[in-house]
Amino acid sequence: MSYISYIRVSSKKQNRECDQNEEGKGLSLSAQERLIKDYASRHDLEISEWYSDVESGQSTNRQGFCDALKKLGNSKVQGIIFHKIDRSARNMHDFAKLDSFLDGKDIRFVEGEFKTDSPAGRLALRIMCNFAVYFSENLSHEVKKGQTESLRRGRYPHRPKFGYERTNRPGIHQPNPKAMFIRLAFELYDSGCSINNIVEKLNKRGLRNTVSKPATPSLIQRILRDHYYCGKISWKSKLYDGDHHPLVSSEIFQRVQERLDGKRQRKTRSHLFTYSGLIRCSCGTLLVGDLKTGRHGRGNYIYWKCRTKGCTESRLKDETLDQSITEFIAHCSEKIPQVRSALEDALKNSTEYQADLMKEERQKTEQQIERLQTQLTRVTTGYIEGLYDHKEAATEKERILQQITDLRNGLNTSERNIEAKFMHIAVDVVETFKNLENKYFGADSLSKRLVLEIFLSKLSLTQGKLLFEPSSLVEKAQNFDAIPIGRAKGN
Repeated sequence: MSYISYIRVSSKKQNRECDQNEEGKGLSLSAQERLIKDYASRHDLEISEWYSDVESGQSTNRQGFCDALKKLGNSKVQGIIFHKIDRSARNMHDFAKLDSFLDGKDIRFVEGEFKTDSPAGRLALRIMCNFAVYFSENLSHEVKKGQTESLRRGRYPHRPKFGYERTNRPGIHQPNPKAMFIRLAFELYDSGCSINNIVEKLNKRGLRNTVSKPATPSLIQRILRDHYYCGKISWKSKLYDGDHHPLVSSEIFQRVQERLDGKRQRKTRSHLFTYSGLIRCSCGTLLVGDLKTGRHGRGNYIYWKCRTKGCTESRLKDETLDQSITEFIAHCSEKIPQVRSALEDALKNSTEYQADLMKEERQKTEQQIERLQTQLTRVTTGYIEGLYDHKEAATEKERILQQITDLRNGLNTSERNIEAKFMHIAVDVVETFKNLENKYFGADSLSKRLVLEIFLSKLSLTQGKLLFEPSSLVEKAQNFDAIPIGRAKGN
């Protein structure tokens, strides 16, 4: 019968350093293998297979260790040999697995002999296992405590960030020659450049990543998101004030974050139905439109239903809604001249609202132009400081000036459009009320919604019936009560 052996180091760096350092030779994989072979030779033991891991002993899912225990369960394997207890594991989960083999297998350690065939020997082994776990947990606790203290003092407890290098003071890093590329990345993005454009510019200027390859968009994205470059340290979802030299101001960093966040698009609805957001169920929930395809793909049908769990209201077909609303309009037809007159009066008094819209549009455009003029100033400053060459500065300046011109032309067009829109609405209202009842069926969704907003203040489904509550404009023309029209139809 043969033995198997398991060796482990926590990292490749540890393995490499232990091989080079005479004091640590007993910890490298090659050194552990040599010592185990010597031990097996002295005790006349045959080792049939070797298993190894380059991973922390705290991990409970080490591939080499799991394979070794699986092999240990084979009846042809007599036992397993480790260099030391802490080379096998540093967590109680794996020690418990190993402990389950004590009755049937021979578990040996080169450094530290335990007679596992006796209760005293097993007790000694389990005590040493607990010491190994304690050592690892205590070390982790002390490291975290030291890291937290370093962070409170403004020191970064890790290797230097991209664009920084170590100093004589532990945890304090200073900018290196790559820092100029980081400043330029923030300035370019703040002035309106895209990330791909920034990558192209910086690579042309000689930027290389940590493995001497050209920069990628993901590197620039990480840089632009990193608080470290504005003097903060982000560590485990907390921000600390850093004691290092920031590369950009907090104002620029904040503007960059706002622009990055602004690029996230909201999901849009794939269908905008005519009555979306207009019909409320008796339980208080808005009815939701559901587009269905007929059998064998023949035609599309829209159903309106309540999504509240347990609600018993029937579904409504889109055609049912159209028919019921047409009946409501017919019910109002006797007083339509008075409604139209009230609407025309309201439109005549809309010039103030029209002026407010134009003012709001002008203010928004002026703010955009002001930001572009600030970017123009930054380009000039960047050219003076050497961040841009002459050609790049001229190109950026031309691009920004063109945006300003487009905004001013767009403002004039927008104001004309607002005036035309109000005139178009006025004409549509007058024309629509001529034979409105017959025109409603053939109208598009936007026109139908406009009619509903004019005529109705509330549309609800109660006990299978649609309940119409007229708008204040209609009520002024005629004293309406809430009118139930039609019966909801199912499928």
